[in-house]
Amino acid sequence: MKKVPVYLEVREPPTLRWRILGILIVVVCLAFTFGMWTFMERTNDSLAAVNFDVQADRAIDVLEERLEVYGDLLYGGRGLFLQDPELTRVEWDTFMESQNLFERYPGINNIAYLEVATPADASRIERELNQSAQLGDQLPISLYPQPLTDRLAVVTYSTTVTDDYQVLGLNAYGREALVPALELAAISGLPESTEAFKSRNPAREGTKDVIIFLAVYEKEISATSTDAERIDALSGYIALSIHPETLIKQGLNEISSTEPVSVRVETVNGDRIYSSPEDIPGVRIEKNISLDVSGQTWRFTFTAPDYYGLTLRERFAPGFMLIVGLIIMIGFMTSHLYAGGVRVRKRGS
Repeated sequence: MKKVPVYLEVREPPTLRWRILGILIVVVCLAFTFGMWTFMERTNDSLAAVNFDVQADRAIDVLEERLEVYGDLLYGGRGLFLQDPELTRVEWDTFMESQNLFERYPGINNIAYLEVATPADASRIERELNQSAQLGDQLPISLYPQPLTDRLAVVTYSTTVTDDYQVLGLNAYGREALVPALELAAISGLPESTEAFKSRNPAREGTKDVIIFLAVYEKEISATSTDAERIDALSGYIALSIHPETLIKQGLNEISSTEPVSVRVETVNGDRIYSSPEDIPGVRIEKNISLDVSGQTWRFTFTAPDYYGLTLRERFAPGFMLIVGLIIMIGFMTSHLYAGGVRVRKRGS
């Protein structure tokens, strides 16, 4: 009986050329996948930075607008005394109460008028303060701190956010922290701010306040007036005490985002004015902005997560792209190695 030959089909290892081709394709796939992942990550970083810049700028715009309003209040107070140098405390209180200042501007602690005088006028000022005393004043009203300085700037009219925060009789020249701003305001004729100092408002204990002074002159001062002429014509100051923490929070409230935002505010000397309690974990983005507050520079550092303002699809798209690319590459490698062998027919025994 004639034997019929039997052939077996076997698969031998892929050739060197086939292997090199597979490696090249894998390298290209890897480069493309990681390139696309990097591109999408950088695009997200740019989008988040732009979103964050817009919101931080918006918060600063709100603060600048509010500070402009505070400036208008100072100039309005000065206008009262230019119009009527004999303005009484009743007239002052009537005007200030009509403005609803503390409801409209919760960042304000106090607005006051300070009379410039000499120690020889101390008795007269004390007498007038007590004669014009109103319900809620802490009597008797005396000038403080003692001893009195060579020149006085005494709070004679005051409108405060709370009755516990009375400053009538305060000689501002007796507070070392206030003197530089007083002297600058007398010469410049513009609003001048103090550095931040510990708040004396019992309701805001543990925080800081700032006072902005605007000089009041006995007559209109021209732009060409000398420093000596301005000081000679000085009759008083309008003082506005503000609470930076409340003011800054008003700006942060304008940021429309569900992501947490932290802000730190410092002076050029590094003194901390305000710091958000929020802690931003993980990778963060920052934006630094400087704001002029009547001659003082506040430096804002805004901080937010690196995914700020991104949708869920935008946040997870780079990772999804990476995973899909790796799966496709692994599938290609598997199929390439499986199909890469050479099929040969061998005669069986």
